[in-house]
Amino acid sequence: MVLFHRHIQQATIAIYLILYIQHTSTSSTGCPFAQLGNQANSGIDTASGILGPIFSSVVEPLLTLGEQIRPEPGFYYQEPNITANPPDQRGPCPGLNLLANYGYLPRNGIVTLTQVLEATSRGFNMGTDLALVLGTIAVLTTGNILTETFSLGGPDLRVGICDAGGLDRHDTIESNISPNREDYYTGKCDNHHLSSRRFKQNVKCAEQQCGLFNLSAMTQQYSQNADYSKTNNPYLSYSITSLIVSVGAHIFYPFFFSNGTYEFGGTPDYTSISNIVGAKLVTTNNDYDFEYVPERWPEINNSAGKPWYRREIEFDFATLLAIIPEVYAANPVFLNFGQVGTANLTPQTIACDIYEQILQLTPACLAQTVQNGFDVTTWIIAKL
Repeated sequence: MVLFHRHIQQATIAIYLILYIQHTSTSSTGCPFAQLGNQANSGIDTASGILGPIFSSVVEPLLTLGEQIRPEPGFYYQEPNITANPPDQRGPCPGLNLLANYGYLPRNGIVTLTQVLEATSRGFNMGTDLALVLGTIAVLTTGNILTETFSLGGPDLRVGICDAGGLDRHDTIESNISPNREDYYTGKCDNHHLSSRRFKQNVKCAEQQCGLFNLSAMTQQYSQNADYSKTNNPYLSYSITSLIVSVGAHIFYPFFFSNGTYEFGGTPDYTSISNIVGAKLVTTNNDYDFEYVPERWPEINNSAGKPWYRREIEFDFATLLAIIPEVYAANPVFLNFGQVGTANLTPQTIACDIYEQILQLTPACLAQTVQNGFDVTTWIIAKL
């Protein structure tokens, strides 16, 4: 129990370190990292400067119910063209994929940090402070820090600077123990499409909650996913960043993907969740399965015949912090070395864990230029 509490303390401290990492630096304005670091340091104030009236609208009095309907006029669903040259990029984050499918983000899937802050606020009422934390990690570890651009999917020349990374890059902001994507290892390198096995499991968790994908159902889903990864992924690594992202992703289902505000009458039901995460039911004989389809809102012309409303109350960083320990406590994963307590803990997997921890702190372009873990380690030591 003491070890568990220590993990929670580390997670909480690390989150704030992300925001204040350059708090004591006053001479970094000439560095490519400076703008990102200064944004993280100033948090909400900087977000307000970036977004102007868009950010101001978030903190104004609540919109009327009709104004919460998504998609808004002028935004429409368009299936991504993944066969184009270059293709529309989509990846492991269903929320960002959906926003690109409706034009809240560029439909080609090459996005900037500023665009993500605006789109997540406008589409889902995500707090700008929360979006800033996640977006900063995404740019640093998967994108171009000079232009604050990254790909929603795989590496792409349109990002520039080595065309490295993308959200598909494993064990950066994309992590093990995702709600409904397989681990990179257990999914045989597919960590970005919906897993039928996991979503079938998720549906069963929801059935125990009267068909709702509420926090109890998603906590159970997290616990079962963690068990599966511990047992079947010998290369399971789970850092503080992984904890924030993977546990947070389970929490996002009832708090962002519900039709309406979860705690104020919203419903995290099957219709809402399955559409938003891209799960299409396929029946064969007496069995059923799910296949991945592009993410979309359950619009008014769907079988339910009702519009979809975004949450009414902004969901911010502090709210997420308050909920993470409750979900994580259902099945703690040993930070940094996820194989602890299983037969998968070997010298080889420990070495792999160390390599993964280094990569998590390595900008995408740099990671592409090194050939193995020894090269990464040598470079870092030389710089220290």
